[in-house]
Amino acid sequence: MNAPALSAIIESLLHPQGRFRTLVDIVPLTDARGMPRFTVSSDSADFEATVNGAPCLLRFPLGAADLLPLSPGPLPGAAQSAFLAPCRYLREEMTVFDGTGTPLRTDLLLERLPAGGMRLSDFVRTRLDRSGASALRRLLEGLAAMYRTFDAEGYIHGHLKAGNILVTPDSRPTAVRCLHSHARDACNDRTALLRLSLAVYVSGCIPPLFHALWSSPTTHAWLTALLTQAEFDRNVPLARAAAAAAAGSGLLPPHRPPGPEETAALLDSLSTLAFVPLPLLAALMPTETPAATARDITVLYTAVETSAPQPELLDAGRCDYIGRPADTVVRYRKGDRWGYADTALRPLTAPQFTSAGDFHEGRAAVACKSGYGLLDRSGNYVMEPRFEALEWYGEWNVAAACAEGEWHLYDRCGKRLTASGYDWMAPPAEGALLVRRRNRFGFIDPTGRPLTELRYDEGFSFSGGRALVRTGDTSYFIDREGERIE
Repeated sequence: MNAPALSAIIESLLHPQGRFRTLVDIVPLTDARGMPRFTVSSDSADFEATVNGAPCLLRFPLGAADLLPLSPGPLPGAAQSAFLAPCRYLREEMTVFDGTGTPLRTDLLLERLPAGGMRLSDFVRTRLDRSGASALRRLLEGLAAMYRTFDAEGYIHGHLKAGNILVTPDSRPTAVRCLHSHARDACNDRTALLRLSLAVYVSGCIPPLFHALWSSPTTHAWLTALLTQAEFDRNVPLARAAAAAAAGSGLLPPHRPPGPEETAALLDSLSTLAFVPLPLLAALMPTETPAATARDITVLYTAVETSAPQPELLDAGRCDYIGRPADTVVRYRKGDRWGYADTALRPLTAPQFTSAGDFHEGRAAVACKSGYGLLDRSGNYVMEPRFEALEWYGEWNVAAACAEGEWHLYDRCGKRLTASGYDWMAPPAEGALLVRRRNRFGFIDPTGRPLTELRYDEGFSFSGGRALVRTGDTSYFIDREGERIE
């Protein structure tokens, strides 16, 4: 199988209608710019989405290799564990298009995420107050139970980091991205869970150190500082856990990682330790957080501060019309005015437009009292509403707009593409637009460049690689260069 390009996957996810063989109601989660949220590894890309309203990860292959050498269906080893997200492998599930427009089918791995789950570090961050101590305690107990379950089932994840553990509102951790390309070594799981549990514990003890603990790329120097604090306090369980995590991370000689039984006992002991001040650790910690590098950049799962005010949702009962999601945006109408909302029905704009088109490729044509304009997904105008007419052609990323009787082409940022205006302009067809000026017809491309002169008495849009034109009493077909086809 030839793996698709990342841009082809994004294009299909933004326009999922008819692209999937068995899955339905696919809605990718997007960032503030309207781009799907995803994380890339060496051989795959994981996209966040909802499938039938349920949160999922969709993993696609990158490069020349297949995603997995497995037959379709549930994955062996992806047990129905309470601590492991269920996976399903779907062969040739999605249609993408290569650079020439040729349709291809690609495999994907569907991983169902726990409802309401947030990334481990985000869960900890939102509970760093006294009322959140019990939630952090339950989380530590859950991480200990996760390890015991994986060890009993003989399961090895191989890459348990904060971004690969989601935590539900009731503090239950769930491992995701279970078939990561990293080496599947049980020692990696033991060291990772010890290190993460210690970071949770220290965050509960000293909330101001949270960012230094969770944003440090790879050094984990805080482990040796924690060991010093534990030895100073004569806290034997904490000292053992810190020493085991530091040894497993290669920070302390000898590099003897803890065994399975020792790891389980250390995680159990951490879950019972009281949250106490650690002033020596705070003094030993670096005061500045190291700068992030490109390899540390990941797309975060959605995390909402518990104290942050939640936006009001659209009252569906007071709407006269609510459309289906188009390009991650929903169109709605109240009375004779239109507005837009996101897929969770959080309003993006007030109902202020006299007409509004569906979004396509991050843009939509709208009209208000002052005229027609072009809107982006944030509700801001890319082209101010000053035009007599405007059409947005998302598949070509151009808009045709008329002002003072003249039509021009504009790009998606509102930059004018045509040097001179036209009396009339047809929609793009096969990469060409039929235009007219003073009763003479010709063709231009979507960049505004003329394909032919305005030399025809009548013309029709391209179809099947040719266009019918008339000069005087003679009608004939031409190609894109304007050459006559015999």
